[in-house]
Amino acid sequence: MSAAGTPGAQRLRSVAARVDALSAVIQQLLALLARERDALHARRGAAALEQLAAEKDAAIEHAGAVYDLLRSDLALLYGTGQSLADSVQSLRAGHPALGAQVERLVELTRACKQANQDNGVLVSAGLRNVRRAMDSLHGARPASTYGPAGQAGAPQHGNRLAVTA
Repeated sequence: MSAAGTPGAQRLRSVAARVDALSAVIQQLLALLARERDALHARRGAAALEQLAAEKDAAIEHAGAVYDLLRSDLALLYGTGQSLADSVQSLRAGHPALGAQVERLVELTRACKQANQDNGVLVSAGLRNVRRAMDSLHGARPASTYGPAGQAGAPQHGNRLAVTA
């Protein structure tokens, strides 16, 4: 059997294929997050955001499945007793080219996490604006005001003054 046909070489090729596949899925997810950011900035309707959410869910599910396969391949290559971090470290040390691919995958994953957090901030800001608008429509005082004793003011509905004698 040639070196390229050994079980170890086959497993390395499998790991490389999984890293490539996972990188592609993460890049797709980054593109979806960019579309989501643009949709949030443009204040597109709920239907557009729901469609993007469904696409993101599918990409995340696909990434999870590929990630599970990668973990299995690494366990076959380095043993089930080794942690994922140790397996990746062994991979980097023993196979620098593949280690560079893994490092790129880690960078993509970090970028994806940051883009998701950034979009979460946009969603939160949008929700705060909607709450303020709803409070204004209902005549409520913003919760950020304080009374003379420093306590937060309770929302008041309407501008009625009750006088009793």
